[in-house]
Amino acid sequence: MREGITPANRKSIFAAHAALGLSVSEVILQGCQPVIVEGESDQHLLNAIKLYLIREGKISPTKELVFLPAGGTSNIGVQGIVGILGGKNEELPHIVLDSDANGKALEKNLISGLYSGDARKRIVTAQSLMGLDNSEVEDLLPYDLLKREIERILRNDDDDVEFGDGYTTDKPIVPQIEQFASEYSIVLSKGWKVEMSKKFKTQLLRPKAKIDIKYIDMWVAMFNHFVPTITAQPKL
Repeated sequence: MREGITPANRKSIFAAHAALGLSVSEVILQGCQPVIVEGESDQHLLNAIKLYLIREGKISPTKELVFLPAGGTSNIGVQGIVGILGGKNEELPHIVLDSDANGKALEKNLISGLYSGDARKRIVTAQSLMGLDNSEVEDLLPYDLLKREIERILRNDDDDVEFGDGYTTDKPIVPQIEQFASEYSIVLSKGWKVEMSKKFKTQLLRPKAKIDIKYIDMWVAMFNHFVPTITAQPKL
């Protein structure tokens, strides 16, 4: 099944479907709006936000939004998921990118090719949403909902020092976490971002979760990129 598959598609979640010649849009995504994200953690985070906004009556999607993790920026381009979905649908899929070095490089590559012209509007970056250079999807989240899991991940022998003591909102949070771990010789597990995203989902979807309006407005703006006909609904 893997013969003839490009290196990017080999790692793609659609490799098997591409090899078998199945129609992704007709078999898997019928009636859905696919949105490509870089990794599994992004998938969990954005799906949690979607569920929260729907529950709170902030958005009413006309299509089911499905977030598809590519497994890294190298698997997103023309030879990756975009190439497969773009070949199966009339419209190019939406993409959410981090604004780190890899995300910026991919964005530049896409808008100079397949996503040139009006199609560039189908690319949403973390920086375009919040204006923070080198930001990632994790920066779109309230720190209060991440705090408990971050403290667990970064637990160290020095009880007098916690990550929150030096955390600042004017810098991307992921590099700050990695730097703190390095300084205190803490080994981050391979899937620490995924585990953090799952904990965030649990916190966000609590019945009494309180979210600052600036985050809600930013989230609604982001989802309006995916399905422009989403409308805000009054909460009953």
